[in-house]
Amino acid sequence: MAGGLMRIVLVAAASLFALVGSPVSARAQDRLWSVEATAGWAGFVDDATKHFRVAGGSARRYISPRVSVGPEVVVMSGDDGVTDLVVTATGNVVFDLY
Repeated sequence: MAGGLMRIVLVAAASLFALVGSPVSARAQDRLWSVEATAGWAGFVDDATKHFRVAGGSARRYISPRVSVGPEVVVMSGDDGVTDLVVTATGNVVFDLY
């Protein structure tokens, strides 16, 4: 019984430490910008699956150590590049957990 309670306390302490972070954080570099790119495949399922190629990217500006803002654009093109074209542009506010 005592071993089970001790295990629960250790798991709770480790989880709290992982969520809150270390009391002393080392900062080697401060990020100002983050640029990301995405590529892949998507399938829309209806009567038959429609196949799409996916490409996208985002550029974010950090306004605090964990919060950033910026646009994201995703382009999806199907077999017919003119009629099967989906473009999504969003403005994002992102909070980085770690």
